[in-house]
Amino acid sequence: MDTLNKLIDVIGTNIKILRSLRGYTQIELATRAGVTREYIWALETHRHQREPKLQTLVRVADALGVSFGRFCTPIEVPKDHV
Repeated sequence: MDTLNKLIDVIGTNIKILRSLRGYTQIELATRAGVTREYIWALETHRHQREPKLQTLVRVADALGVSFGRFCTPIEVPKDHV
């Protein structure tokens, strides 16, 4: 797997973790970010068909309340959310 795909997979995993921590459904996050639920699902499940646009990922990060830099760094799940 190349570096870009690894990064997209990290972002997808982070989306799922952060969304869960904030209590958002995929639909709620999608609405906040201005994307479709299917887009969120595809990133979270690592089934994206093409490379996501940077500006769209920034909108998702903003909707989750994190910086884009933090969004790209693996997040550990708090023990009380396991």
